[in-house]
Amino acid sequence: MSESIGRKVIVLLFVCSFLLPIVLASDDWPMFRHDPQHTGYTDCEMPDELELLWKYKTGGPVASSPAVVNGKVYFGSDDYHLYCLDTNGNLLWKYKTGDSVHSSPAVVDGRVYFGSCDGTIYCFGSKKAEPNYLPYISGALVLFILSVIILCKVKKKPEKPKEKTIEKKPEKEEISPKLKKLLQERDEWRAKLEDLKREKDDLIKRGVMTEEYYQQRYEEIINKLVDIEDKIIQERMKGGKKK
Repeated sequence: MSESIGRKVIVLLFVCSFLLPIVLASDDWPMFRHDPQHTGYTDCEMPDELELLWKYKTGGPVASSPAVVNGKVYFGSDDYHLYCLDTNGNLLWKYKTGDSVHSSPAVVDGRVYFGSCDGTIYCFGSKKAEPNYLPYISGALVLFILSVIILCKVKKKPEKPKEKTIEKKPEKEEISPKLKKLLQERDEWRAKLEDLKREKDDLIKRGVMTEEYYQQRYEEIINKLVDIEDKIIQERMKGGKKK
């Protein structure tokens, strides 16, 4: 097997390792805007008219959009918790983090991934609220092992004598003006959110703001941040480099 062919096979297997887990049931909504492409589209049929079936009260505002997989509903709350409910609105379990959970969970291969404002990314098994640190064997791992085996069989070229070279510090990559503007806009809205949360009690106490207005303003800021984050992701997928 030539080295060039071996490399092509390895790249193909590496790409397939990411595609294998992304097989979605038509009724599931496993992440923000449904899928890795953020299409926001599903084949699931919906009735023309909807009515409220149930609601669930948490200890704080909910900015996290839910993920629904295998009859379970996952979402975060400003009360520091990730929640898991059944589709009838009954609590199955919840887990407390060190800060607000604005992140929308992503559910892949029976695992729940989400971030918290405490600076931590969490991964849980979907059946119970316990971190899962056991080795996880999946199609991606099998393909990775196969790639390593193929790599070992590729004929190695004779090593050339090492030449002394002067190491250069990597130049800082410049981002596009559009991405830079989006990042600045995100920081500004994050600052507005922190100011609102910090001044909430004082403004309500002085009658400047009502609880209802605070909730409305809070949701407006969160929706704006979600929209900006989505644009940042799309810009980075395009490359986001300065032209």
